[in-house]
Amino acid sequence: MLRRSQRNLTNSGKKQRIFFVPAACAFGLLLCGCFGEKRPAARVITVSFAHPVLPVDATNGTPDDPPQIPYAVVPVPSLGAGRTAPPRPRVVPPPPSESTANEKATETLILPEMSPDQIAAAKAETQQSLDAAEGNLARTQGKSLDPAQKDLQSKTWNFIDTARAAMGKGDLPRARNFAKKAEVLSRELAASL
Repeated sequence: MLRRSQRNLTNSGKKQRIFFVPAACAFGLLLCGCFGEKRPAARVITVSFAHPVLPVDATNGTPDDPPQIPYAVVPVPSLGAGRTAPPRPRVVPPPPSESTANEKATETLILPEMSPDQIAAAKAETQQSLDAAEGNLARTQGKSLDPAQKDLQSKTWNFIDTARAAMGKGDLPRARNFAKKAEVLSRELAASL
């Protein structure tokens, strides 16, 4: 008995679904209104612009003499024409005169005040870093270097030269900074060999 009632419930659910789906579709189409309304037709409107009114001579029916407007004919430049004169040669600027060299030499440096002990320690530390960097670069002599290693070697030499120039000017903090950079780069170069 239980089985019969379960079958009847499942059959009645199928019947309800079969009826509900087409009814929902038909109701949806009626609500949309696609059967009852027509699309509005496009209207064509004639547009006319006002024409200028010209005074007409009563005797011959032609317009009055038009005014004389002077104009000058300007020649149109040719788009395909090349240069008529050869390009100007590049002139190498003259070497800087002694006055500019003196101006750079008279440049004032603002340096921190250091005690004689600090000056001696900074010079010793800078010299130690420069010696270490030059020692690492000496190990690369006679070896074939790839482009990255050559770049490191070049940068290290530049830092060493800058540090020596700063020491000559008495700029010890800057000299120490460049000497440390040279030491680090030379150590990296030596490790990559």
